[in-house]
Amino acid sequence: MRLKAELEECLEKIEAMVLRAQVDEFVALGRPEGRLLRYPAFRWVFPIFYALGNALFVGLLVYRLAAGGHH
Repeated sequence: MRLKAELEECLEKIEAMVLRAQVDEFVALGRPEGRLLRYPAFRWVFPIFYALGNALFVGLLVYRLAAGGHH
């Protein structure tokens, strides 16, 4: 929650600087509406890759144990 609050504060400061400099037409700071668009979708990237990495590791471990583990 703290990181989210800091991010929102930084975005508000950036938006204020953009408006003060009158370059808002060149900066994409639009705030999407709706529950699904409120948070970036990339928040799921780490958990997905973590789960995929763990699944691949377990799969490799099971394969090595089933193959006898020795050559």
